[in-house]
Amino acid sequence: MQQATAVPVGIHSRSTAYALLAVLVFVWGANWPVMKITIAILPPLWFVVMRLFLGAATLFVAQFLSSPRLNVLNGEIITGPNGTAVRTALALFAAPHAGPAATGRPIQVGIRPEWLRLSSEPLPEATPLEVALVEPLGSEILVHARWPGGALVARAPADFVAPEHCNVWIDAAACRVDLFDGDGRRLANGGR
Repeated sequence: MQQATAVPVGIHSRSTAYALLAVLVFVWGANWPVMKITIAILPPLWFVVMRLFLGAATLFVAQFLSSPRLNVLNGEIITGPNGTAVRTALALFAAPHAGPAATGRPIQVGIRPEWLRLSSEPLPEATPLEVALVEPLGSEILVHARWPGGALVARAPADFVAPEHCNVWIDAAACRVDLFDGDGRRLANGGR
């Protein structure tokens, strides 16, 4: 009878696992003195408010907290006849809070999957996306769409018709967006 041998799966070795464990233990251990010192200086309520504000103010944290992950598009702030907007490769989003002073500035547009509105009909100023996968979740679906520059995920009602390998378009007028500068700091809510 032959004895079965374990075949390692993945790219991490045992030494990598131990290194990650050491980093985790160090960060966890360093958290306690930092918390004690900070709470000695600030009241606990203000400490929580400060942590939440600093955490929500960066693109990294916005992507980390979103499940499915935050959709990020490169864009540029423009001023047109309808006010300030953000032009991306896929659509033109209204951005009234950006202000005309930021015109021409390259930015990143963050759109949470639940904020992204899709249309099964072609829309002006919108690029078609190919539906790669429709993931049913009960009362809603996740639509995984792609275009030559990347991929997006949108959360839609279960009755939204999006057959795989067909086209959908972003309904920019109905989307809510967050704007981030080149360093990942939050600029403004694009709003709806």
